Amino acid sequence: RAGNLSDFQAFLDGYRVHIDNPVIDKSEMKGYIKPKPNKKVLGLKFYLGLYNLSGEDKDNGLNRWLRKIGEEPVLYDEYDTEKNQKQIRLYLKNKGYYYSRVSDSVKIRKKKARVDYRVETGRPYVIRDITWHFEDTAIRKLVLADTVNSLLHRGRVLDADVLQQERSRIERNLKQNGYFNFSKDYVYCRLDTSRADLKVSVGMEIKKYLLKTPSGDYRAVPHRKYFISSVQVFPDFDPKLAFSDPATYRKGLDSLKFEDFTFLYHKELRTDPAIIAQSIFILPGQEYKPEDFERSYQHLSNLRIFKLVNIEYYESDTAQQEERKMYGLNCQVQLSPMTLQNYSVELTGTNSSGNIGVAGNLNYQHRNLFGGAENFRFGVKGALEALRESDKGELSNMVEFGVESRISTPKFMLPFRHRGFVRKYSPKTSFSISYNYQR
Repeated sequence: RAGNLSDFQAFLDGYRVHIDNPVIDKSEMKGYIKPKPNKKVLGLKFYLGLYNLSGEDKDNGLNRWLRKIGEEPVLYDEYDTEKNQKQIRLYLKNKGYYYSRVSDSVKIRKKKARVDYRVETGRPYVIRDITWHFEDTAIRKLVLADTVNSLLHRGRVLDADVLQQERSRIERNLKQNGYFNFSKDYVYCRLDTSRADLKVSVGMEIKKYLLKTPSGDYRAVPHRKYFISSVQVFPDFDPKLAFSDPATYRKGLDSLKFEDFTFLYHKELRTDPAIIAQSIFILPGQEYKPEDFERSYQHLSNLRIFKLVNIEYYESDTAQQEERKMYGLNCQVQLSPMTLQNYSVELTGTNSSGNIGVAGNLNYQHRNLFGGAENFRFGVKGALEALRESDKGELSNMVEFGVESRISTPKFMLPFRHRGFVRKYSPKTSFSISYNYQR
């Protein structure tokens, strides 16, 4: 409320940013300016109005609710303006403009303050050259061969965000080539900004892997390449029991070896292991690849019979890992089944120009009818409406009845089954039959 403000207070009505460089994303820079003025709805500060409706002296349920959904008034603060200047300069420095200048001016009228920020970016630092240094020479060839896709180029403006993206790009490249434990934290960027001509030398350095020893110390060793040792599938995974009492959970499991996978389950397999196996792209003996994880997660989710799909990796042979050039990963695919059957009933009454009617639908669904992720749907509908004939005033009836059945399966119905085709295209086959009667 304006009447409650002192002579030294004012609402923050808004701010504007004036910048002399069209290259800078003004909307992104505005994200660093805080606090924001009170939100407007159709030109009105609706949420501030709700907050002001709450009584000042009464602390009842209505006032607490109004304060909760409303918005507290945002006041102008000189300290916030100075802090915003520093944030804008920091943003510009990250974008390569180390010598920017930011000033502000404030206009206060009728207890409302509007702040104008004026920004002069100056000249940016530009990349002069890029050098590489590798503590681990084993990955040197892989990284340098992929520099054709590098985000850093000579003559490009120095941008801290691009440097971070380049570190992430190197991490993705090495993970894609089997380096499971590699992280962008091993990639360092060293900048030499001492030149007066605003040219910067970028030094990219990749450190060795820090291995934790049994004594608890860390030792720098070459980065390790991984392959898949084994894949275990839990088709009826119970996360609550597995995490609260893992010993008891594993004790009652039966096992089945199917193709490249080991299925661990309780009592009986409710889903055909062939359907699950064709959806898993993580195979023993193959090199670790993140894309295999992503494809497996997507295909297993698309079966629509599991409410939870979780894939985890665990290192194997840790005792001998220092003597090996390839390291093993055990993969666990944890699948929690969803409720397989459901039904719905719908009843509708209508009155259209004096014609009274009633209609009903009954729908049933089973997501795993024969244990092969077959999605079965069955529906029955019926309708009855009394029609008034305008010329005689007599009544007649309109009757409708229908039934529909549909089943789809994640298989291609051919006399042969080619595993590579199924994995690549994820085929499905659907059958449907329906009948509709009207009188």
